[in-house]
Amino acid sequence: MLGGDGLVRPAISAATLASLSFMLATSACHHTDEGPAQRAGEKVDNAARNAKDAVKDSAHDVKKDTEDK
Repeated sequence: MLGGDGLVRPAISAATLASLSFMLATSACHHTDEGPAQRAGEKVDNAARNAKDAVKDSAHDVKKDTEDK
């Protein structure tokens, strides 16, 4: 949806992103060459990247839908 100021509202809320990041950071994944902080950091980075991509895709879809009308 387009807001009053022309910005697209993100499809993923901050609470959803935080929950996803926490779940990924606390999941059991064992690598022998990395410590737990490194693994958790990588998972948070990946979750943030995925959320960013999802928001971009949603914004693109909304823009496309509004241009088609």
